[in-house]
Amino acid sequence: MNPSDKPAVLVIFYTAFGDLATRLPGILALRKHHPGAHLVCLTRAGMAENIRAFNTFDEYILDPAAGPRETLKFLRALRRRRFARIYDLQGYDRTVFYRMFLPVKQPRNQMRPGMFVFLTRNLVRRVRASLGIPARHIHQHEGIKQMWRDYGITPADTINPAAIPPLAESVAAALPAGDFALLAPGSSIPPNRGRDRRWPPRDLKRWPSRNFGEIARRLADKNIRPVVVGTAGEAHLLETIRAACPAAIDLLGATGPADLIHLGLRARVMVSGDTGPVHWASLGGVPVVSLFGSDVSPELWAPRNSVVLESRPLALLEPDAVWRAVERQLEQKR
Repeated sequence: MNPSDKPAVLVIFYTAFGDLATRLPGILALRKHHPGAHLVCLTRAGMAENIRAFNTFDEYILDPAAGPRETLKFLRALRRRRFARIYDLQGYDRTVFYRMFLPVKQPRNQMRPGMFVFLTRNLVRRVRASLGIPARHIHQHEGIKQMWRDYGITPADTINPAAIPPLAESVAAALPAGDFALLAPGSSIPPNRGRDRRWPPRDLKRWPSRNFGEIARRLADKNIRPVVVGTAGEAHLLETIRAACPAAIDLLGATGPADLIHLGLRARVMVSGDTGPVHWASLGGVPVVSLFGSDVSPELWAPRNSVVLESRPLALLEPDAVWRAVERQLEQKR
């Protein structure tokens, strides 16, 4: 049973840091769409803290990701909750199986008739087909917004700073008083798969850190301090950048998702590969120079407000070409 008499709504989301950013506007709208409901998030341990920061959900359930016997025991416990609606933001085989197992009860009060809300890859394909647009030509942001709208939820186009946690004091203290730019030199390293196997995955996904150092130096020459964001495990990339630009500010491992949105509200420009922090910062409206070299299509996955530069591998992309794009983006946010 639910911990209160309120109708319960389950939202399933497990996946990557950057993917959460693309779903955030809809997630923030859930409370308005389901006033008085008990909102429950089913997720994995590594993602729970990122979602918790936005204070949308009343309860968090962690998937044990265990064997068949433990999984069935876990699903029986979920089944007893009798959720009024289930939003699957994942669409994995595992979560499709969960939806088949979990009933949806008749809702009470003003909630619409209970149903599974299939915010999944299959629904994305149906939306694309209904628009008469090939899948490769509709951006993920538009596809996700359309899916939310199909179920009566209208995500905001921009994030209201008042709706997110404030900038962490440690991050605010590290920022310069004047203009700054964001650099995200790292990324996850994908498996070496897809059509182009001539290059190792690292070279497909990451622009060389020495080139980020050159961009950092040119920014500093324009009195725009470079601020490096990413994970603590990318410290070796920062060392190379600082060899070219000692003025670069280190925020590796220091920023949560809300901090990145705040940085996106204030930064003049961001230069980034295909990595999670750029999707969060772009929610703040920062103009982005987005560098793509992997099999991920920028037509589907490029961040908001971005100029896209492609090269396979990324090491062949010259700093001069990136700098010209930076100068164009700087004109947007003086």
